[in-house]
Amino acid sequence: MMRKRLWIYKLLIGILLLTVWRGIFLVSASYDDLLNALTPSQSSYPSNIASLIRNYCQVVDKYWTFVHNSHWYSSKYSAFVYLLCRKFWWGWGYFVDEWFARKDFTELGIVQYDADSSFSLCDPTTFDNSCNVSKYLPQLFDMLINDYVNLKQASMYNALRPATSDDEIYTLINGYFFPYFLTNICWDPAHPYPKTCRTLKSYLHQSRSLLSEVKIFDVKKIQTLPVDANCSPSSQSNNIFVCGLQDTWASLSSFVHMVYNELVYYRLFMGYYLTVVQAQPHYGLSYERVSKSFFSHYVWTKNALSLSLRMMRDIYMAFPLHVWLLMYQEDIYRFGTDLARIAKPIYTLYDKLRNVQEAQ
Repeated sequence: MMRKRLWIYKLLIGILLLTVWRGIFLVSASYDDLLNALTPSQSSYPSNIASLIRNYCQVVDKYWTFVHNSHWYSSKYSAFVYLLCRKFWWGWGYFVDEWFARKDFTELGIVQYDADSSFSLCDPTTFDNSCNVSKYLPQLFDMLINDYVNLKQASMYNALRPATSDDEIYTLINGYFFPYFLTNICWDPAHPYPKTCRTLKSYLHQSRSLLSEVKIFDVKKIQTLPVDANCSPSSQSNNIFVCGLQDTWASLSSFVHMVYNELVYYRLFMGYYLTVVQAQPHYGLSYERVSKSFFSHYVWTKNALSLSLRMMRDIYMAFPLHVWLLMYQEDIYRFGTDLARIAKPIYTLYDKLRNVQEAQ
């Protein structure tokens, strides 16, 4: 029976991760070590949620990275792992407390699993069983991905950088669009685009409203993070969070890397949790109901995330074209105005030259 459980567990985690990146996931030896370490033996099943989380954190801290097709995944660069593990077991990591507006479980609306508790926190007699993390941790993951998407959307309009005065806003607009059009839209005295500049300023203000929807991260702290000049679509920088938010290439490769890094470690935890629930009847949970809840949430999350990525890629492709059309429209209007100003004198001169031989 134990061998069957281990085989089912490995198959479950394998299927989960095989679907993460384009349906094909070739894993390194370090991933095998991670998977084996997360496969509990009969004597090592955690008796309570605090122990379960601590065990998971210890394992992903020890086997903290693996590689796939030159893309690396690391628990050290996962905000989900950081928030889950910061009170239980954590060595060094990329994230720091100052980047988060909410970081404790109670602040995140999650049942507080005491890291120092030695007793079981599960109470099958209550409606809200505290061992049912399939209710709380998907909420945490949803909040985290929602923050990522809102921060990225604001970044796409260059609204993530702090700016208060008009001059600072114009600097952001010019800096963002100069590589596209080789002109300063707001400050080019030789060929200004005042209407386009005002429109872009309005877009920037509107996109900043997205930042009010960020719940977990501290927006003011994120806005002060320095730009990383080493970010590129062809290489994976260790500065995964900053590169994911600031990349300006249409593939969104750094952002996709950042989001799927979170998805991998979230699903690893949930696979580990489901195995323990199946083996520990004293948790008072139905394995079928919990697993159905988790997989239903996964399907919804996967579809929503795929739709968000497609929409953001479309915006990356279409937004510069939209701005170019605004500039073109302004050029046409300026040309028409100038033409109307000189048309009457030209026509008058033409009539006089045409009728020069006629008696006046």
